[in-house]
This record gives sequence, C-alpha cells and structure tokens, in this order.
Amino acid sequence: MFRIFVCFLICTSAGSLLAQQDGRPPLSLDAYIDAVRLYNPVSTRIDLLDDRARAAITRARGAFDPNLELDYRDKRFDDTRYYQEGEAGIRVPTTLGGLKLDGGFRWANGVLLNPENKQPRIGQTFFGFELPLLSGLVTDEARTDLARSKLMQQTNEQTARFLTNELLYKSAVAYLDWAYTARQVELLELAIELTELRLDQTVVGYKAGDLAAIDTLETYTQLTERQAELVRAESDLANVRLIVESRLWIDDGIERQLPSTAMPQSLLSLFAQPDLATSWQVAQLVNHPKLLELQLKQQDLGLEERLKRQKLLPKLDFKYQLLAEGTDFNSSLPDNGEPTSVADFLLNDNKWGVGFAFPILQRRAQGDLAITRIKQEETELTLRQTRRELENGLQAIQAQLSLREDQLDLWQNNVDAYRQLLEAELIDFDLGESTVFVLNSRENKLLEAQLKLAKARYELLKLQAAQRYIMGAWE
Repeated sequence: MFRIFVCFLICTSAGSLLAQQDGRPPLSLDAYIDAVRLYNPVSTRIDLLDDRARAAITRARGAFDPNLELDYRDKRFDDTRYYQEGEAGIRVPTTLGGLKLDGGFRWANGVLLNPENKQPRIGQTFFGFELPLLSGLVTDEARTDLARSKLMQQTNEQTARFLTNELLYKSAVAYLDWAYTARQVELLELAIELTELRLDQTVVGYKAGDLAAIDTLETYTQLTERQAELVRAESDLANVRLIVESRLWIDDGIERQLPSTAMPQSLLSLFAQPDLATSWQVAQLVNHPKLLELQLKQQDLGLEERLKRQKLLPKLDFKYQLLAEGTDFNSSLPDNGEPTSVADFLLNDNKWGVGFAFPILQRRAQGDLAITRIKQEETELTLRQTRRELENGLQAIQAQLSLREDQLDLWQNNVDAYRQLLEAELIDFDLGESTVFVLNSRENKLLEAQLKLAKARYELLKLQAAQRYIMGAWE
C-alpha cells in the first residue's frame, strides 16, 4: 500500500488534481476575465466615459443652435403713446468661418418715435449676416469647443482601453496567485497523506522490531512541519481567493460569491492560454492606449493654440442686413426698364456696419498662447518618456522571459531527477538497504523541487501577463 501511494504521488506531481475535485471543471481564466470585464464597476465607469463624451459633443453643438429672439418696447406717458416698437426673428450661428445668419421682422410707430427707429407703416422684413474678417475667421470658441469635444470622445476611448487593460491585468495576476497557492496546498496535502501513511508503517515496523524508535520520531517531526506549512498555505489561499472574489460582480451591482468548491485551472494548463502565450513585439507599442491618449492630448492642445493665435488678431466684424418694405424687397428698386442686377438688389435698401477692437499691448492673449505652448512641450516630453519606459519595460520582460523559460526547464529536469532518486530509494528501502531518514530526505527534496517548479511556472505566467499589460493588450 505504501509503495502504491508513493507511486501515485510521483505520477501526479507533474500535473494537478484541481480539475477532478467534486467532478466539477475548474473556473477557467478566460471565464473569470470575461466575468470581470462584463460586470466589474470599473467596466461601468468605462461606459460612463463614453456617455460623458457624447454629452460633451451635444453641449458643444448647442452653440450652433438657432435662437428665436423677440424685443418689444412700448412707452406711454401723460395720455401720450411715445412709441411702440419691436423686433422678432431668428439668429443662426454656423460653423462656416464664424458666419452668423439672421432674419426677422421689425415694426415701430408713435408720435415721439426716435427717427432712427422709424419703419415702414406695414413693418419691415430683414435678412442679414455677421462675419468676422480677422479674429474668429479661422476658428472661435464655439468651433474649437466642438472639435475638442470630438477629440474627447477619442481620448475617452483610449482611457477606457487603459482602464480595461489595468483592470484585467490585475485580475489575471490575482487569478495566477490563486492558481499558485492552490497548487501549493495540493502538493502539501498529498505530501501529508504520504507522511501519515509512512508514520503508520513506521509505527508498525517499530512494534515488530524492524525499525528503531528514532525512525517514528523522524517521520512525526516531518509530518508536523508539513502540517504547519499547509496551514500557512491554506491561509494564503483564503486571502488570494478573497481578492479574486472581490473582482466579481453581477449585473445589478451586487458582489458575486464564488462557490465554496470553485478552483482555478492548473498552472500547467494555463500555459496553453493563447492570451498569455502570445509573443508581443515592441513595434506594437504604437497602439498602446497611453501613447494614443497623449497624442490626442497633443491634438487638443493644437486646437487650443490655434484659438489663442486667433485672439492675437484685431477684432474686425462686418454686419449687413437687407431691408424690405413689409415683405417686399423690390419696392424701392429703380424701374428704368433695365434688368435688376444683384448689386442693385443688395445695395439699394440695406443696413451695414463694421466693428473694430484691438488691445494695444495684447498681454493676455500673448500670455495664454505662451502657456499653451509650454503645455505642448510638456506633453511632448511626457510622450517621449512614456514611450521610452514602455519600450524598456517590454525589453526587460522579454529578457526575463527567456531566462525564466530556461529556469523552468532546469526545475522540470530537477523534479524528474528527484523522482527517479525517490523511486530508487523506495526499492533500496524495501530491500533493507536504506533508512527512513534517507527516504524522508529524498521525499523532501522532491517536494521542494515540485514547489519550486510550481513557483517557476507561476512567475513565468505572471511575466507573460505583464508583457501583455505593457503592450496595452488586455482588452
């Protein structure tokens, strides 16, 4: 029986028994990541980023909404109507060169009406426009806000990718911690079962006079030491399980509980995960969300700089309105039998004006422009530094991966060698050519090698997860 159980331990030591517990398949890494991606509150926050960007675009477009306007004035005093005048119309801002269109109807009457405000008896229809000729022609606050809000939508997409990348990476690391500690517990439980069986066999041998009392003490101390290690490993397993569980939610914002029997995939099976095994290249860093976010920030500052440069120009606005008698724009055109030209139509009844303003020192505009250019330089430096850090970090991980893969092969060879030594020692022990001390020593070496192999696999998997994180590819 003792030999059979030892052979069972040796055969299963290279793999894992996690998938066989209670006949239930383990919770796979893919299923866990999908659950985190779907319901974690960070994912909800990511959705809100998109909602915020759409709201910002809607707000910016509001600057170009048509405005209905009404202005009415009426003065009566001492039984005399001084005047009654008003204007109703619509004003339409456009994205074309800061052009604003307007149109409407005016009326005015009264015995003491200001001559400037005199209108035809039946009122006056008007159509016109206002156009900036210098400052505000290329861009203005409203057009810049709209362009920046659209950039915000793209920026928020990259922010969402960055947050998702970080969330899923940390979740994957928590899962790997869970798989590693579960493997430790599994190996220690198997070792304890083996040690308990050996202790029983040693006690039987002592009572039969085949073994010395010191052999039972030797086996007992090994059993208690492994039990203490198991308590520590089980405590670690409970802690990492809570971390794994803390990232799971259900769709109504309630924390999700893992079943008490839930177990992770084995470390060995995780090496077949395509998400972890993919070989990433430094050239793919151009798609990293942090770099794209900084590039979009540069574009945003470019829009801001263009607006600040516009404010350095003098403000020169041209206003024009075409006037009618009532609704008839042809009433006062000359009737000389010749065709009416566009010039006749536009220059006959109209109202126009020019507005000019220019701060002499321009200190506010120059200061604003200087601040924006400093921000651009800072962003460029941050972009270069971030790209360099990502490239160096990726190269460092790639170098570590190569070393860890070689180390993993060495530990696998070590486990195989210690397994062969233990098998040979069992044969010698059955023939009476070995002792319990030597057998325990062989078994301890095999267990240590198995734990180190599990740790090497765990660290290699973490490096693969970190490589994907630096690439910004956890999506």
